[in-house]
Amino acid sequence: MIDEFDQSVPDPMNSEIRRLEDDQRLISEGYNPKDGNDPCIYSTVVGVPPKSFITTNTSYDPRCPPPTYFTELELNGCHKTLKSEVLEGFSIPPEGGLACSDKEVLKRQSGVISSLVKQMIKNFSIEKMSLPVRIFEPRSMSDRVVDLWRFAPRYLSEASMKQDPVERLKLVMAFAISGLYCEMQQLKPFNPLLGETLEGKFSDGTRVYLEHTSHHPPTSVFYIVGAGNAYTMHGHYVYGVEMSTNSMKILQNGPNNVEFADGGKATFRYSGVKVHGLMVGKRMVYPSGPMTFEDLSLIHISEPTRLGMISYAVFCLKKKKKKK
Repeated sequence: MIDEFDQSVPDPMNSEIRRLEDDQRLISEGYNPKDGNDPCIYSTVVGVPPKSFITTNTSYDPRCPPPTYFTELELNGCHKTLKSEVLEGFSIPPEGGLACSDKEVLKRQSGVISSLVKQMIKNFSIEKMSLPVRIFEPRSMSDRVVDLWRFAPRYLSEASMKQDPVERLKLVMAFAISGLYCEMQQLKPFNPLLGETLEGKFSDGTRVYLEHTSHHPPTSVFYIVGAGNAYTMHGHYVYGVEMSTNSMKILQNGPNNVEFADGGKATFRYSGVKVHGLMVGKRMVYPSGPMTFEDLSLIHISEPTRLGMISYAVFCLKKKKKKK
């Protein structure tokens, strides 16, 4: 018994060797610094990190030191879930919408808006705009758009179990509306690279796939598979911007096609997001424009007269007006 017990006790020397081997592997793969104390900089001597597309004999430039790579844990970390976390930096005024209350972010954005307006007047193209990196958050639009779908496990899973098309459409509407506030953030995401892909999953096993397929105009396609294949949702988004004197409307045009395992179908389109108070007044963010919802399971092409029976809903999301 003593011999068996002794064999089960970890050898401190072996544990230290494994730790050193893991550290060396992380350094060789570019996740940990090769030298220096800055965890974000790979080296203060070598010009490029491992596995870089840049030639390995590139000399070190202190103005642009080689960075360490993000680990899988950092890239695939959990999203914020609490309301206080999601709406950090915002206040909710009585008139509705979200008011930007983070003074540091507003300071970073100062001077950018006037430059943006000038560029839009000259080029009127979102693809040609140049913006300073200080106003960006550390992720791309491919990641940001997933925030809209956070409530899929809650509402679309329940919708897949409904037989009444009207009740099912209500749950689809609840799903679409519930994620709107999750996508509204003060910092801008980076534009996706052409061909950029994203794969992810929610806690219930729902899988998400997205690819940026066009840069002019910016377009992403997506495919979502619910847990147990109870439903799928697919479609595409074409991104754009509409400018006015003191506001900007961010567009995300395209269909969201929801298909259930029993053959039921529904489709909807998101409204735009309006940012008001770019030049003067309180900086506000809120959904703006119509959202349309259709239950396509009642459409029969061979019987066009039945189109009138389709479950259909259209409503506008507008900022509440103050009562005098």
